[in-house]
Amino acid sequence: MNTEDEEYNVKNEGSRNLTYMPWHEHAKEFLLSQWKLFFIFWVGIFGIFWGLIEAFSFFISDLSLSNIAVLSTGLIIGLTASLIHCTNMYIDSPPKGLENEPLKIQKIAFSKKQYWEYALAYELIKSRIHEIDQELEDVIKNRVHIKIKRVMSTEQYSEWLQTRPENLLRIVAVAKQLLIFDLIEAIHANESNEVDYHNLIRTIELIKDAYKSAYEFEVEGREIKIPEELEAVHEIQAGWASVVRDGFHQMLEILQSVATRKKGDFSPLDKTIVFKEPPRIDEFCEELEKITASIGYQ
Repeated sequence: MNTEDEEYNVKNEGSRNLTYMPWHEHAKEFLLSQWKLFFIFWVGIFGIFWGLIEAFSFFISDLSLSNIAVLSTGLIIGLTASLIHCTNMYIDSPPKGLENEPLKIQKIAFSKKQYWEYALAYELIKSRIHEIDQELEDVIKNRVHIKIKRVMSTEQYSEWLQTRPENLLRIVAVAKQLLIFDLIEAIHANESNEVDYHNLIRTIELIKDAYKSAYEFEVEGREIKIPEELEAVHEIQAGWASVVRDGFHQMLEILQSVATRKKGDFSPLDKTIVFKEPPRIDEFCEELEKITASIGYQ
């Protein structure tokens, strides 16, 4: 939250490694992973070609096909076909741990261009929270009908209302841990200079769950029917989930800003995510005190 209290301010400082695979590293990896298949496919294509040549020579004896030019042509055709096939196999093979992700995400992980880690994180988060984000926006802007599931008395509503700020703070605390610490660790290379995709996906799923919690927090406030005299204070806390939504959008903007940097720009990343104070929080606290006092709560 946007406050001077150090309890709410967290920092993540340090240096981390970025990985990058230039074209010659891709060529090396291609040879290491595909050379057996390349050789087998080459021999197979050449064998088929030469078999056809022998068949033509047998049925059309006047043709002189057994010469160096035909042999060279067969070798070149086999070489070309094998190279194309194995290159496609190399490019289209999804990285282990990302087999179930969209092709766009797999291509980012395969290419390993500069700052690819941030582009990968951006696409992974965006793909998972996009639908939730749209649903949350629709709820906040009253575009959808939400059925009433509970009818509360003044006493019940007072007890429920006292949990709202704390629940929101807990969601924000989880979001800060995931976005500022866990995600940053997960997208960078480990000791073996590789990104652990399984750990990254697990972190992304937790981020999705946190965002889902913000959506459910907002929906919960609209699923109850309250006494008419308490509608004013209830209206104050409607839309508080936008605090979490804004924080998530800030992180997406940061990831995208790094992912789209100019090649060779390794300047320090100094960014701030601000989870703002819920709007009208002071007014909310005053109204809550009045309600609790009126029903005799201490």
